[in-house]
Amino acid sequence: MLSQLARLLFVVTALGPVALVFGLPRLLKHEFLSIAWVEAASISSLALLAPVLALLLLRLVRTRLTVEEIKLTSAKTADDQVVAFLVTYMLPLLAPAESSPDAAGIAIFVALLLLVLYQANLVHINPLLGLMGYHFYEVGAASGGQYLLISKVPERSGERRVRAIRLGPSVWLET
Repeated sequence: MLSQLARLLFVVTALGPVALVFGLPRLLKHEFLSIAWVEAASISSLALLAPVLALLLLRLVRTRLTVEEIKLTSAKTADDQVVAFLVTYMLPLLAPAESSPDAAGIAIFVALLLLVLYQANLVHINPLLGLMGYHFYEVGAASGGQYLLISKVPERSGERRVRAIRLGPSVWLET
């Protein structure tokens, strides 16, 4: 399973696009190289680092964790979980046009969201994985367990054996 650091990094990459939604409008609004522009550029650059970090984590997971074979008995799509999560990316945009949202308030919100996702072991709620072509499935295993399978396979149904890496207590990444 993932180490605590890897879990934290997966959650941080999930929140990377929030930095883009918060930083990019400010980047375009302020004068080049002003203090506000540099601040917005710094925040926006975090969003650009998130996909790189996510790819590095996936590569590390594939080389360091044990691949196991599991027999699936059922599968249904769970991509809607990620779509619902995208709503959080809109929160920085909800401030009225005349005023900008309080940076401290946004930082507190993001920190709380980070804590909740980390504590609930929701490493799979990561829209960047969806943008990289991964799909999410709720699967039943022959062992009787219910799991979330992250896979590059666009459609999944019926019984089948898959080779996967356990990311968490109920989350698997198909290899």
